[in-house]
Amino acid sequence: MKDCYGVTTYSVQSILGLIESGDIAIPEIQRPFVWDGTKVRDLIDSLYHGYPTGYLITWKNPDVKIKGGGVAEGKTVLIDGQQRVTALTAALAGKAVLNEDYESKRVKIAFNPLYEGEDTPFAVLTPVIDKDSRWISDIAEFFAPDFDSWTFVNGYMEANPGCNPKVVNSKITDLKAIATRQLGCIVVAAECSIDEVTDIFIRINSKGAVLSQADFAMSKIAADEAHGGNMLRKAIDYYCHLAVKPEFWATISQNDAEFMESSSQISANGSRTTRTTFTTLTIMTSCASRSCTCSAAASSPTWCLFFLAAILRPVTSKAR
Repeated sequence: MKDCYGVTTYSVQSILGLIESGDIAIPEIQRPFVWDGTKVRDLIDSLYHGYPTGYLITWKNPDVKIKGGGVAEGKTVLIDGQQRVTALTAALAGKAVLNEDYESKRVKIAFNPLYEGEDTPFAVLTPVIDKDSRWISDIAEFFAPDFDSWTFVNGYMEANPGCNPKVVNSKITDLKAIATRQLGCIVVAAECSIDEVTDIFIRINSKGAVLSQADFAMSKIAADEAHGGNMLRKAIDYYCHLAVKPEFWATISQNDAEFMESSSQISANGSRTTRTTFTTLTIMTSCASRSCTCSAAASSPTWCLFFLAAILRPVTSKAR
């Protein structure tokens, strides 16, 4: 039996360029961006010092469903490494990201070129740091196409009289070198099926105890393309939020047009998949409109899976 993967490397700059151009896509089996600012800072610090940051896993397949809707259509799909790549996009490219609550947020990492401590010259931006002239509030400005090092160093010297311009320039050069750091990438063979790729994703993440039983089930649900698994996974995730925060319905309505539009397509399709999704949507709509109060346990995907299975079983049985 031959290997089902190969190994290569990409620079950080190349990865960000491929994400920006849409040549690398994030599939629905991935989870939302859940890192806090400290983890983003630590990733940047590791790259700054030239430390390894783990492998990404990609797969080129024309038929896999990706985040935001649609099909990959021959694109390279990011199977593992979403949190790291999203963190890089937020910190270095200055892009807003959708957090666990599907809210658009910026993650700003500050840098102090004069820092001489033993831990890190990076910090998650706070109001106090933002007012300190020694700190650069957002490292994304160093990676902008129009960044000019000479102009920046002169401006920094004016704000911090007495500092050594050579030291400042050297630190900025070291920071910008992050763009050329190499990231290892495992490339899964194109002929692997979505089930095999999902299995790889689960096995790798479970080694670090990252995935719970609910995560395992959610990944398997999302991989079931034949029965609209990606939409059902999203419906379950949304229900978990709505069960404890009914006002979250407004966020869904504003940020996920594809999901909202799916309800209008259900009436014209009597398939098992759409009936299942319809029932889930009905539950969530009822929860949101009545502002029901549910126990804290309702926010658990595991609880939701059992709850929805009990309710959806009669619907799916009749659809057979």
